[in-house]
Amino acid sequence: MKLSKLALTIIAVIIVFVAAVGFATFRAIDTKVTDTKSEIERYSTVQRRIADSICPKCNGQMENGFIIDRGHSGSYISSWVQGTPKEDSGGVNTNPGSPIVTQRCKACGFLESYAK
Repeated sequence: MKLSKLALTIIAVIIVFVAAVGFATFRAIDTKVTDTKSEIERYSTVQRRIADSICPKCNGQMENGFIIDRGHSGSYISSWVQGTPKEDSGGVNTNPGSPIVTQRCKACGFLESYAK
């Protein structure tokens, strides 16, 4: 079956359009540029509020840490955001957000997260 020039042109336009939409959607997922220094300061403030404690599962010693989010434009400290996700011009809503501090039990590996 032979396709006419018009049909081939239409197919090419559709392919380019789908690729452009896919690329734009992909870029929208991770377009917000965050200042790493301010992210670390926000995280440190939360971490200082949470003292090392005892594991609720095995009574082992808990230690502070964090869970990292990796995107195409960098790595970020995970944040808790109130409500349900809503899409905005830069991706998913992120404000107001609180950095998440995660404690890990040195003995059993249990994780417990806090956002204050």
